[in-house]
Amino acid sequence: MGLQIWIDTRDTHNIHRASRFCQRFAFLPAGAGRQFTEPSADQMIIDRARENAHPIRPGQLGIQVQNRADSYRLNAFYPRRA
Repeated sequence: MGLQIWIDTRDTHNIHRASRFCQRFAFLPAGAGRQFTEPSADQMIIDRARENAHPIRPGQLGIQVQNRADSYRLNAFYPRRA
């Protein structure tokens, strides 16, 4: 489980194919690190996009996870400069 965020920064309503102005991010509460228990945040490729968005390095995205007894709280951070 985790969170995927899709962002389209175009001001068009008649274009349905992704372009370089569209971005996709995945934020996971676990899956990184040696034991795969650390949170992970990364930009993902959009299949069949005309062009890929400018890449954002995984270290630029922020993620915090608080594990609870029956759930977790995930905070995702996307820097303004990215």
